[in-house]
Amino acid sequence: MKKNLFGLLAVLLFVNILFAGPQHSIWEVIGKQNKVFLVGSFHLLTEDQYPLPSVFDSVYDQSAVVVFEADLDSLSSPAVVSKFLQKGLLTGDRTLKNVLSDSVFTKLKKTFEELGQPTELYLKMKPWLVALTLNQLNMARLGFKAELGIEFYYARKVKEEARPVQSLESVAFQMGLMEKLSEINADELILQTIEDIERSEATIPELINAWQSGNTRALDSLLNASFKDFPEIGVFLLIKRNQAWFKQVERFLRDDRNYLVVVGAGHLVGTEGLVELLRKKGYRLKQL
Repeated sequence: MKKNLFGLLAVLLFVNILFAGPQHSIWEVIGKQNKVFLVGSFHLLTEDQYPLPSVFDSVYDQSAVVVFEADLDSLSSPAVVSKFLQKGLLTGDRTLKNVLSDSVFTKLKKTFEELGQPTELYLKMKPWLVALTLNQLNMARLGFKAELGIEFYYARKVKEEARPVQSLESVAFQMGLMEKLSEINADELILQTIEDIERSEATIPELINAWQSGNTRALDSLLNASFKDFPEIGVFLLIKRNQAWFKQVERFLRDDRNYLVVVGAGHLVGTEGLVELLRKKGYRLKQL
């Protein structure tokens, strides 16, 4: 069975480990007249992760513009949440019982029960939304919260100071990415998600430790290596997005203002990551 792909969807997203090592998952890209700081994010964190190392505030203080993957206010608006849920619901009389094999449905029901949830609440969800929901429930069980994620840490600072904010992608584009997960075999998607949850208490501390210490090889292995088993998913979820973001970062580097770009940590590491794409193009980078 393939490993860690669907855990990545939630993480790319979330204990009690001290920050260690001389470096972090933060890079400084040097342009002709400015700098772009790339911050590898975890979208959910625990209270034990705070206060963050001073470098997180340092790169923010040096930046005139903050850039997120998408508009955080729009993502959390009732209208967008409602639309997202509508896209994730099965139509007609279909339920998960019709979509999944009996054996997989039985395992799913057991997992929901272990997470303290009645399966009946989720019967009308498409498998991809079930996978995301399971991961969210599991992360909440482990104490991880979205409001403690790196994006929201910076979003609060931005609102306090009314600093300019930009987005790399539209909300509609991000919703389309989730819908593409429907292309994955439903049984395989749910089974993999359940396996990720079963391993999470061991793998998540390892992942966070790699993120905190700026261990790029470990991050790439833990977050991105599994895409080798799902090449078509890796293309639209990782590679194409990195390539599009690379062009936008190049545009930022032609400005005279410093930029802070906050993206999921998995997008910065590996041979197809933003850091390597910029390095290949000849930009000078420094891991902070």
